[in-house]
Amino acid sequence: MARISRKVALTDEELDDLMTSSWNMRIATLGLNDQINLTPMWFGWVNGKIYFTGRGQKIVNLRRNPSTTLLVDKNERFPELVGAMFQGTASVLETADDENADPDLEEARVL
Repeated sequence: MARISRKVALTDEELDDLMTSSWNMRIATLGLNDQINLTPMWFGWVNGKIYFTGRGQKIVNLRRNPSTTLLVDKNERFPELVGAMFQGTASVLETADDENADPDLEEARVL
């Protein structure tokens, strides 16, 4: 996938500001027959990772196919619109051992 032009890309500081001042994201997962499941969720941002607590179809989908796209944005009018899209692989923390192995999970829970 082509990278976004640096002319419009957020700096690391702008990205961190967006991610620490926003609570809502949209997560896209793939269901059966490659149907897209798009869901708004609250999230936490810790050390460059996005955390959320969920259940239902999005978690079923992530267990089957961990590929996902996330979108975080703020403001409503184009000139002020700021957003970031992330594409990657999600990890579902299934057990207490999985949770204990994540060094940032406790901070994410506080958020």
